[in-house]
Amino acid sequence: MKIDFEQLILAEHSKLQANKIKQAVLDHPDQMKDFMRAFFNGEPKIVQRAAWPLSLIAEENPQLIRPYFGKLMKLLHDESQHPAIPRNITRLFQFVTLPEKYQGELMDYCFKSILDLKAADAVKASAITILDNLCKIYPEIRSELVTALETQFQYEGPAYQSRARKVLQNSRR
Repeated sequence: MKIDFEQLILAEHSKLQANKIKQAVLDHPDQMKDFMRAFFNGEPKIVQRAAWPLSLIAEENPQLIRPYFGKLMKLLHDESQHPAIPRNITRLFQFVTLPEKYQGELMDYCFKSILDLKAADAVKASAITILDNLCKIYPEIRSELVTALETQFQYEGPAYQSRARKVLQNSRR
């Protein structure tokens, strides 16, 4: 049975629908390519709406996302995209272990995001988690992360502050 992901994506934009799409992919992982084709090649509305279930898929089965890291990194840097795209791509990168060849690029993106007053709060919160995860691989960046978080803390909203507070507390242990 071939799933019409574009139809599913356009049917409704809700948490329920995002979970239906996620479950369809998890139940039929052989159709992940079709879902990703809709995500990468669809009209802007499809791409925007597909971003949410994509992050949910990555959260439950990160291995399904691995073949698409390069394209996702490229899309992350495309500033013409709807804000849902970087928000959900950074969200999904919290749940995966990236190959070394993408780690530096993602690290750079995340540091820039947490220091950018115009970046979306959700992107910043995810970027903090990604950087905290990367500190386990590159402990030498921990001091830079702590300094960045402390510097920005007072200027940021609750999502940033909550995530930063957790990382800062763990860093002091």
